[in-house]
Amino acid sequence: MINFYSDNYIVKTMRQKRRCLAVYFIVATFLSLSIVATIVLNSIFPYNYGHRPFLMAILITLTVFLVVFSFIYLQIVYGRVAGYLSFIASLLSRKIVTSTATVIRVNAQVVSGEIDYYTVDVLEWSNTAEDYVERSVFIDAEFQNLNFEKNEIITLEMASNYLVAYKKGV
Repeated sequence: MINFYSDNYIVKTMRQKRRCLAVYFIVATFLSLSIVATIVLNSIFPYNYGHRPFLMAILITLTVFLVVFSFIYLQIVYGRVAGYLSFIASLLSRKIVTSTATVIRVNAQVVSGEIDYYTVDVLEWSNTAEDYVERSVFIDAEFQNLNFEKNEIITLEMASNYLVAYKKGV
């Protein structure tokens, strides 16, 4: 059985989250120190000093850059990694169901949202309907090229229609 979310994968994702946060704090610290240095430099110079407009322009530019960088970086880069880690944690806390199914089609188009995924449509036996039913299995876009082929029989471990592990064959 090939397990997607192994302990090593989760640790690697947590390290990536910490690295993103470290990069943010390094840049934010540098910009904050530059802002403080500009304020101190402005206060050291005498009143009506000729370079005051230039220092104020630097101060405003650094402040705007810090705010814009914080918003964009924390929302897009760090937020994406933190959201993905949260998704993995919630996925692994759900009940995992094992089933055997036949691949009908692989939809290679990635659906983008909070978590990027693509789908594989499978045919599996349903005890409630007492017939074969079609089911779409969501596969994390981080795991491309699984090489599922039409009419291939696979054993799936799923949590809420998200593929957690699989094995080709019965």
